[in-house]
Amino acid sequence: PTHATAQGYALCFPLRQQEQQQLQQQGCVDADCGADDSKLNLWSLHYRADRGPLVQGCSCFACRSHSRAYLHHLLHTHEMLASVLLELHNTHWWLGFFGAVQEAVRAGQLQQYVAWFQQRRQDMQQLPGRQNDAAVTKGQSWHKL
Repeated sequence: PTHATAQGYALCFPLRQQEQQQLQQQGCVDADCGADDSKLNLWSLHYRADRGPLVQGCSCFACRSHSRAYLHHLLHTHEMLASVLLELHNTHWWLGFFGAVQEAVRAGQLQQYVAWFQQRRQDMQQLPGRQNDAAVTKGQSWHKL
């Protein structure tokens, strides 16, 4: 989550299969603003007036107390609080992911969970117009993608 934080991303990938459609409906997938089904690019001007939480339904401090617009503002003014709030959210989201993996292990469904998660990632990589990570290695900054 630290790399995502440093680049101004808020993680929002679905943690459980039933959450996938819900997150897509909430606006976590918007290629025009640098988002996909795994993260929001809060550098995008798309969020400058968005008063919604980073991720609807997330219980972390950043989502309960601050808006996408505020995080966007903090990033653009290079305030250290942007990194702090994004790290709080991203760490909370990552811990939720590991909690979902634990649930799958307890239920004896780890193989199904892994298969679902890998298929979802493959499907995202094959979407038309999807920019791959190769652009970053060519000197582009993540927040400009």
